[in-house]
Amino acid sequence: SDRAFSALLADLHTHAARIPDKVENADSLTVLLLMQNGLPVPLDLGEELGTPGLLLAARAPKNSPIDRIEAAERVVRTGALSVAELQSIADAQDFTADQFATEHAQVLQMPFLEGQSLLRQAVKRAAEKVQPALIYEALASAQNKDLMDIAADLEQDALMRLEPDARDRDMTGLFARALMMTGNIQRAVQWAATLNPALPSDAPVWARLYASLDLIAPSAVLPAQRSMMLNELSREVVQKTPEQGFAALALSLYAALKEPLPPSVALIARSARQTRWPGRRPGRAYLRKLDEALHAPSQRGAAIAFVLDAIGAEGPGDLAPDACANLVGDLVQEHLNEDARAIANAALLDYSPPSLTGAALQAKGSTAL
Repeated sequence: SDRAFSALLADLHTHAARIPDKVENADSLTVLLLMQNGLPVPLDLGEELGTPGLLLAARAPKNSPIDRIEAAERVVRTGALSVAELQSIADAQDFTADQFATEHAQVLQMPFLEGQSLLRQAVKRAAEKVQPALIYEALASAQNKDLMDIAADLEQDALMRLEPDARDRDMTGLFARALMMTGNIQRAVQWAATLNPALPSDAPVWARLYASLDLIAPSAVLPAQRSMMLNELSREVVQKTPEQGFAALALSLYAALKEPLPPSVALIARSARQTRWPGRRPGRAYLRKLDEALHAPSQRGAAIAFVLDAIGAEGPGDLAPDACANLVGDLVQEHLNEDARAIANAALLDYSPPSLTGAALQAKGSTAL
C-alpha cells in the first residue's frame, strides 16, 4: 500500500527520476532505490532516517543548498562530514548584499554553519586588511559554541594566507590555536613568535600557546622558551591570576604525562593536580567503577572505555583541570601514552573557563552510571 515505494520501484524500469512526495516507513531499501534512480536523499527523508540519512542529504549535490546546510547542521558535531564537504556546503550558500553588509550582527543569531558560511564568503570578498577581523569573528563565535575546530577547518585556507603580524596580537591566540588544530604547526609558531613574553599583556597568551606547542611539536620549542613558559604558568598558579585555570590544567597534564620538569615547577604541578578545580568532572560512582576496572587486568578495555566516556563526545576542553589530568594519567597507566598525549593536546587547545557552579559542575550523562 506504500505508493511512494512502488513508484521508486517502477522508476528502476522507467528511469523517470522522480522524488516521491512522501515515503512511508523509509529504510535502507528506500535509500538504495533513490540511489539506483540517481536521486538524492531529500532533507525530510534524511530527518526520518536519522544521522545516516542526514549525512546523505547533506552530501547530495542535487539537494538545494539550504537543505544541505540544514542537514549538515544537525550532524556537524558527529565529525562525519569531511572538511572538503563542509567547505563545499558553505560555499554553495547564497547570501544577499545586505547580509554581507551586516554579517557581524547576524552571525550570532544564525545557526552555526550558516553563520560560518556567511563569514567564510565574506572573507573571500573582503579587502586584505579587513580579513583578519572577519576570520577572528568566525573563530570567536565558534569557540563560544565549542565548535572552534569546525571553524578552523573552514577558515584554514584564509588563515594560511595571512602573514603573522604583531599588530594583530589581540587575535594571535585564536589564530595560532586554530592553526594547531588544523595541523599547520609552523605557521602557528610564526604567529606565537609575534608575541613578547616580557610584556605582561602578552605573557599569558604566549605561555598558553607554547604549552600547546610543547606537547604537539616539542621540536618547535627551544629549551629557553620551554623554561620561560613553565615559569609563567607557575607564576599564574601561585599568584592566582585570572589565567590560573589554564595554567593549572597545563601543569597538571605535564605531571600526568610524566614530562620532565624543574623541581620547583614539579612541586607546583603536583599541588595543582591535587587541588579540586571548578569544571566538569565525572561523578563519584563513575570514578569508583573506573578505579575498579583500572585495578583489574582483565578489565583493561572497560577501563579505557570508562576514560573515553568520561571525557565525552565533545572533548575534554571543559573538564576540571584535576579531573582531566587524572583521566590522562589513567591512560598513561594503561600504557597508552600517545593517546594520553593527544587528549592532553585537545584539552589545552579546547580549554574553556568553567561557567557552571555548584552541583552543575558534575558531568552530565556519565555521572548517572
